Amino acid sequence: TIWRHKYAARIPEGYPAPEALGPRATPTINKLRLFTVGSLGHLYCINKTDGDVLWTFDPVAEFGLKPPQAGYAAAPLIFYDRVIFALGSDGAQETGGLLVFHQATGKLLWRQQTLEPIDAAPFVVDIDDKEHLILATSTSVLGLDPYMGKFLWKFDHDHPSTPIWCRHRKMFIVPSTSPGGSAAFALEGDASRYTTHLAWRKPELQMDQAVLISEQLYAAGVVEGKSALFEVDIADGSVVWNDPSFDRGYLLSVDGKFLVIDRGGRLAMVSTAAGGHVVQAESKLQAEGRWAPPSMDRGR
Repeated sequence: TIWRHKYAARIPEGYPAPEALGPRATPTINKLRLFTVGSLGHLYCINKTDGDVLWTFDPVAEFGLKPPQAGYAAAPLIFYDRVIFALGSDGAQETGGLLVFHQATGKLLWRQQTLEPIDAAPFVVDIDDKEHLILATSTSVLGLDPYMGKFLWKFDHDHPSTPIWCRHRKMFIVPSTSPGGSAAFALEGDASRYTTHLAWRKPELQMDQAVLISEQLYAAGVVEGKSALFEVDIADGSVVWNDPSFDRGYLLSVDGKFLVIDRGGRLAMVSTAAGGHVVQAESKLQAEGRWAPPSMDRGR
């Protein structure tokens, strides 16, 4: 252990849920700094080398927020010299939303309020040569101006996971485990004004997360009520194939293939083929109940 950082966090009665105690958001790192958000909303900027706290911010104390029942879970986003925290709220008051700070000083540059909880990490994509900040809230997918927080467009969908941008089709795929299933929508218009258009919606197709490889979508989720690993045609949302030997889980794209880890602890490397797939290697992990995608560092 090179360094360790702890801080006191008083848990309000009833918040968060017991399963959400402790940090839920993945730390975000650049060359100099590490940014974290705790389940109760404590924001920290830490020197990556020695663990010293460079600055901190408590939005719950500052703005009187009431954390969502399951706590805050969205990882911070580094955007040029800024860092963006997506907090959302419990829906009872106009608090939370987006908090944007100067990385080095911790100065709050702007704040965009929202009534909706935000669990998925925000990200930025280039659309028509303009940067869009993408947020998945409890009831919609939003596109905002990442510089000032202006709303650009909105697509309504219950409990979306992190959307997937298909640049060549100018379309977002929206994984979801809600009863409404997963969906896809296209953006119409130009930089002056956008509207969203539903491409397809599949109630029978439920995905916690998915990966896009060569315009084909892969996920380990639920198809018509049964857990499976499957491929989806992004044009119409139809299932190309499914493998019921996999439980629900998470995927990581690796050089045209993907790693999958399901909730039963099965870890597999899968290659794709026309209309099918091949499990190239697999192993059984000791722990079950995996709730996060795998990651790789320098090929491992």
